[in-house]
Amino acid sequence: MSDHMNVFEPYATKAAHHEDTLTRAFLLVLRGVPVAHSSWLNLVDRAHRAVGGSGVPCLHELGTPTILTQTASVADDVKRVISLVQTDEVYFREGSAKSSERRQVLDGVVTYDETLAIVVENKPRHQNIWEGQLDINVPPGVPVDPAIACVTWRDIVLAWGGLLEAGHLGPAEAVLIGDFLDYVQEHFSHLRPYSKVALCGQDVDRLKRRCRMVLQAIAVEERVKYHRGWSWFVRLADGSSATQVGLIPMRDADGLGLVIEIDPGDTIAQGKALYRDCVLSEVAGLTDHGWSVVPNFHLAHMNLNLMWTTGTLSLADYWSLWLAHPDYMRQWRREEFELAWAVFERDGLVAAGDRPKFDAKVTSTKRSSFNLCPGLTLRWRVRLDEAALIDRRGQLEVVVKREVERAASSLRLAIPWS
Repeated sequence: MSDHMNVFEPYATKAAHHEDTLTRAFLLVLRGVPVAHSSWLNLVDRAHRAVGGSGVPCLHELGTPTILTQTASVADDVKRVISLVQTDEVYFREGSAKSSERRQVLDGVVTYDETLAIVVENKPRHQNIWEGQLDINVPPGVPVDPAIACVTWRDIVLAWGGLLEAGHLGPAEAVLIGDFLDYVQEHFSHLRPYSKVALCGQDVDRLKRRCRMVLQAIAVEERVKYHRGWSWFVRLADGSSATQVGLIPMRDADGLGLVIEIDPGDTIAQGKALYRDCVLSEVAGLTDHGWSVVPNFHLAHMNLNLMWTTGTLSLADYWSLWLAHPDYMRQWRREEFELAWAVFERDGLVAAGDRPKFDAKVTSTKRSSFNLCPGLTLRWRVRLDEAALIDRRGQLEVVVKREVERAASSLRLAIPWS
């Protein structure tokens, strides 16, 4: 047995956040907690069958495992070798696994007598996978199973966390699993599960991942994108009053919640479509269903938002202003900057306190123009505890889709549902 797998031996100079240390911690759990080993084999079996393989036997059908890490070889008498990658996202490689002549240091090898060897390639981030690593240098005559299996770390953490929470572990096993889960949380937080809102806790990063899963479940996956500083969203077709629908973890006075947000009229073209095609009573009527609808007037230059204002117009007055003055929805030139301010102030789009921002972002710059954005912000919010309950019932995707459709109808938006 390699010293690397002795619990009490230091692991060379590898830091806690190094992927090799994660591999060692994982293999130590396999070695010391049979029920965790069995649950992992079940994940491997499902992953292998998902790519056309024949799966793997249950633990009770196999011999006593030998577990090694940072080794260069596979046993020369094993009858079957499976290549397995463990990473943060489901990963598939084009082509079958095959024998390789490369020089190799294998992250982990779990061998069950002569029956089976599972070669584990650990990559906490799937972007770092080099496809050649999934081909294995095996002794002559040892067959490599063509199906490459992929098990995500979140599924492992979820499975082992479930064993701990359900009380299936003895005292020593519980300590080992608990320490492993704490270690992953401390040093590899992005690998934690997020398949349900309740599993995400108050972690905004995990909640964003859950939001992405919800959107990918209900919309065309290629249309689900990420906006840095905002969240995941569904990209809509050009030419309508809005171009994206976001699902966002957002904190307010009531705490953390999940928010559907749509910002129609965010550009000149979108503003014209909004006030030409939509009806105030329908948009305002969303408030009867838990939506907030507020003005989102701001100035922009090209793709850069310059400033938001603190105007005091009600939604009805704000809407009426754009119907009365569609000529405002245009690009304003430098020689019109002072006129623009006077018009905005007269019509209630800005307050006196906005003037320093206007000077800093507009008049004091060398910009030759700015774009007027006559937008709205529509938000539907559900408290995190309520979202967790809805998600536990398997209804979160249904509820999100229903509310998006409700808002899309009033805004004349076509949503690219899957």
